[in-house]
Amino acid sequence: MKKKKISEITKAEEERADEIFKKSYVIELLSYGPMPGIKPEYLKEVTEYGITAHNFTGADCDATFQEAIVSLSLWHDLIEKVNGIIAYTADDIVRAKKEGRPCVILSIQNGKPIEDQITLVRTFHQMGVRIILLAYDNQNYIGTGGGRDADCGLSEFGRAVVKEMNRLGILVDVAHCGDKTTMDAIDCSEMPITFSHANPRALVNVPRNKSDEMIRALAKKGGCMGVFAWASACQRKPGVQPTAEDFLDFIDYIVELVGPNHVGFGMDLSPTFDDPETGRENYARWANRFPHVTSMKSVDDPAFKYKQIVELNRATKIKTITKGLVVRGYSDQDIMKIMGGNFLELFRKVFKKYKN
Repeated sequence: MKKKKISEITKAEEERADEIFKKSYVIELLSYGPMPGIKPEYLKEVTEYGITAHNFTGADCDATFQEAIVSLSLWHDLIEKVNGIIAYTADDIVRAKKEGRPCVILSIQNGKPIEDQITLVRTFHQMGVRIILLAYDNQNYIGTGGGRDADCGLSEFGRAVVKEMNRLGILVDVAHCGDKTTMDAIDCSEMPITFSHANPRALVNVPRNKSDEMIRALAKKGGCMGVFAWASACQRKPGVQPTAEDFLDFIDYIVELVGPNHVGFGMDLSPTFDDPETGRENYARWANRFPHVTSMKSVDDPAFKYKQIVELNRATKIKTITKGLVVRGYSDQDIMKIMGGNFLELFRKVFKKYKN
């Protein structure tokens, strides 16, 4: 049966989507946000729009320990400035929605700053970090990112890091990890884990996405994955710009594979690249460090505006997902799960507030 498109939404369906969006704990599980780079106005804008909580990469993807601590400290300063809330626990997210305050989940998108010191996992937990992506682009002491290096899986140190994250209450993320490291982490972790931003490889066959085997293993462990809008991982036909309909197809595929309790979204938004004052410099620096992740070396590249699915390239467009799920026939309950309820339940299982 032909799927109804978002553009075909009726007035009644749009009103229903608005109500569902307002009721939902809307959780966006990945935005790139090392500091300095995010401005107070951005956090206020997305909160007023209806985003309950945003997971921001609190330090650059190849930050050293010292660089990560400085960046995270600047995040604490910013959140205090906007009267925001750091999500130490799932209850903090519930409180943020009730009080209408900005809420940030702090993460690091690479285990590199942990170096080879297991005690630094505790340090990052004390800094408010609640999600750690084990490896980003290449090999670190923990495991292998899905980039240039042959994937040797989790090291013995990496297994110890996962155990320590379980103990402290930090969510294990393997979105950028190689296949063996991904499966090792799922097997090793005593707690559910996440692919914060990844799509089904069965629909877009690139290494950055996850296979059916991985998605099933994630779901069996109680985990949840975030579908994302970075164009290179969404492009189903060469040269054809992906759309929000493709994004919804990814959600459909995961729901059909493992049910509606294991999917949300981590859009891979990049407000630090879009800022009119600093975005050009920020993007060039990132693109030069990770050349195989993108073919665009400059914001002057005509393709830059298509780096994400255009209908979903801003946090203030996320309601589009709700509308699409409505027109595709999802129930209110399942839509609320996908919009953030699934991640909230995952956080309830994993997050623990630090105690001396």
